[in-house]
Amino acid sequence: MGRNEEAYTALDRLRNPKPQSELNKQRVGMELSEIYFSHETGLGPERVSFRELVKEWFCARVKGIARTPHRRIHPLSFSVFLHTMYQCTGINFIMLSLPSLAESDEALSDPLVIALVFSFVRLCATPMYMLIFRKLGQRRTLFFGGLVVSSCHFLTAIVGMAVGLTHEEFVVNRVQLVFMALLLFLVASSWAPAVWIITGEIPCTATRSRDIGISAGVHWLWAVFASVYTPYLIEIEWVRRSAIFLLFAFLSLGSCLFAYYFVPETSRLFLEYIEVIIQESDPRVTREWKPSDTFGWRRDPRTEVKHCRVPRVRKRWTSLRE
Repeated sequence: MGRNEEAYTALDRLRNPKPQSELNKQRVGMELSEIYFSHETGLGPERVSFRELVKEWFCARVKGIARTPHRRIHPLSFSVFLHTMYQCTGINFIMLSLPSLAESDEALSDPLVIALVFSFVRLCATPMYMLIFRKLGQRRTLFFGGLVVSSCHFLTAIVGMAVGLTHEEFVVNRVQLVFMALLLFLVASSWAPAVWIITGEIPCTATRSRDIGISAGVHWLWAVFASVYTPYLIEIEWVRRSAIFLLFAFLSLGSCLFAYYFVPETSRLFLEYIEVIIQESDPRVTREWKPSDTFGWRRDPRTEVKHCRVPRVRKRWTSLRE
């Protein structure tokens, strides 16, 4: 900003190539004001230090974030917790424990065969996310995806308990491998792509790169932690067969609750409106949210625009109300 007169002249020449009425000139000023306020909203709050971030996790006041009746969370904290909930689905443990489980099956004892089979499963699952996202949106995709993943973990644990009740260990291994492949398919078609998309949309423009970098670092930190504890867990038969899947079943239910209470519906929204919806709306009702006005709904001293109301934007953001 700063060169407001030149910006107004350029926008007026673009919108009105011929002399127009005063009303059209006022609309140009309103549009310039809208551009300024959307840019200002996109910048978002000031940078949040790690010390302030820890304070926020303990419900303390964070600089630049006002306290409101609704329980809200800073975008950086939200991104970190979302990646943590993604790891609670048990995806890393499944990927690391597959070779040891498949060793008892001669047909899948080759690590290359295992890698090819389950890579093909993930490859086929990822395009399914685009279809699910169009029907359900981000929020419902995470919620229902977590429910189905939790159910699949429970079934895998039940099958693992059958090892001590039957001598058909070969059959049990095959059934568990099928359920684990189904788990990979479910996570790859719901949580895996949605988490990275949402964490890229939630942060404000001024801090997006830093927030995404920190949340991605937390993601890989959990992956390293999983690679450390997995070799010890798979050495214990009852843990490898059933106990760990029961644990991840309950953790997946926790991921569902996190998606229900904290994840807003960001599909079909501009990035500026995502910043507004985090500050103003309860995530549980964001699917029905639509703005009552635009960013230019006030006087802008930089562009000398009068206090005036601009048309509301429809829910699907495709056109303006006349």
